[in-house]
Amino acid sequence: MFTFIATLLPWGDIYAVARDVFYFLDAALFFGVVFLALKDSAFKPAFDFLDEKGRKKGGALSLRIEKEWGRVLAKGADGTPHSRTLMVIEADKLLDDVLKSLGFSGEHLAERLEQFGKTRRGKTLEKVWQAHRIRNNLVHASGFEVSEGHAKEVLEAYRAFFEELGVL
Repeated sequence: MFTFIATLLPWGDIYAVARDVFYFLDAALFFGVVFLALKDSAFKPAFDFLDEKGRKKGGALSLRIEKEWGRVLAKGADGTPHSRTLMVIEADKLLDDVLKSLGFSGEHLAERLEQFGKTRRGKTLEKVWQAHRIRNNLVHASGFEVSEGHAKEVLEAYRAFFEELGVL
């Protein structure tokens, strides 16, 4: 019975058509993946923040952030645990102000950082998250103190993030 069916169907022609169809599908899939990879990088640009009129942000914002950053660092001049705590809290508040100024919304800084992470790729984002968690421990955990070295690391994370944003 199978030999009868085999003699009726042109298997060589069917194989050739199927092979050509799969070659076409493979090529289409390959170019589709390449296209989407290139499109993804277009949706995640470098940090060029524009205001509602299409102008690049940074000028006045950068000057204000530089002043505020100097004030944050000045709070820790005496090196006491209390001044280190103030520096970390003020740096975190400054980060919150910057993200609000750049148009990120949310009820808390954590929500704005999440929104930032979804729309931008940043090298320093994870370190800023860690710094924000330390700030939360300082504010919410009784008896939590930050050492001088650890405070320097936290402030460096904030500074690096501001520089990556182009506001410091």
